[in-house]
Amino acid sequence: MSIAPFSLDVLREIAATSVTINRHAAVAAYSLHVYDYCISFSDEYLYIHQARWTSIKVAYMICRYLPLFFFPVYLWAWLGDHSPTLCESIIHPLYGLMVIFPLSAQAVVLIRSFAFTGRNRYILTLFLLCYIALVVAEIWLFGFQFVFVDELFQLLGESGCYANDAHAEGGGAFAYLSAYPAAMIMLSAFLFDFVMMSVVVVHCLRIRGVGGRLGKMFLAQGFTAFILLSALNLVTACFYFGTSRQYDGLGLPMFLILPDVVACKLILMLRRRVSPTTTRQDRLHSILVRKAFDNLQLEEDFMADDHRDHNIDHEESQNRPIEQWD
Repeated sequence: MSIAPFSLDVLREIAATSVTINRHAAVAAYSLHVYDYCISFSDEYLYIHQARWTSIKVAYMICRYLPLFFFPVYLWAWLGDHSPTLCESIIHPLYGLMVIFPLSAQAVVLIRSFAFTGRNRYILTLFLLCYIALVVAEIWLFGFQFVFVDELFQLLGESGCYANDAHAEGGGAFAYLSAYPAAMIMLSAFLFDFVMMSVVVVHCLRIRGVGGRLGKMFLAQGFTAFILLSALNLVTACFYFGTSRQYDGLGLPMFLILPDVVACKLILMLRRRVSPTTTRQDRLHSILVRKAFDNLQLEEDFMADDHRDHNIDHEESQNRPIEQWD
């Protein structure tokens, strides 16, 4: 533990900077989600809303619409200036419910990986055990381990409703401690993604292939998403491992929102790939119509030839001498 060796004015400046940075991070995360929703709505309507209900559709709807409609509650809590009494009363349910954001995206990763690996029951068991462990860990962290940060109100008078890891806050006001539990949960999210990706790679090595062009696309998407989310989880973990508490939670808004954006993007890209485009449908229809006309023409030619042969036989029978009939 280290006590902040700063004057009160410097501490106020640090606190104000910390609040400003975290507010900007929250607005940036939500803006990213809204922007992706706007540019993807046409594909979403075509490939999601028009499709039948499946587990992946349910996961998509949660990833897309839960942050879209529920994250503004967090913007209200973090961007506004509230009383410490109000913040202390809402902080546990506020942070406890945020686990739904990352866990819904992790569910999409699980379903995709399970489907790609042939729906093996043993692999599903491994995935579910990892997922349940991650669920329990995140519920424990955000629901019970995060506590109200009251020193912001001591320094600023009023502030947003923020919570931090109890380990980092355990040294008392203005004591700088690392948030080890929060950092370990971020690493656990990274390890979950790593296990999913490793199982997929091992499956490809075992069958000595990737399942064609669709499999290659799946792997390319998976590696890209894994690298992006791993970078986010590891950077957020580094912030919590540090002792500069003003940076604790700096990556938290993106940790909540970005996995959902990536999950929705993966689902839409894959469905766009397996669903025929309008151009492709028109081309297929043209081919079918052309084949139908060709078959019709062949049938008409065959009937004409048959009719002509029948007339020739009839004429020959009429011209044949009578004695030939005896």
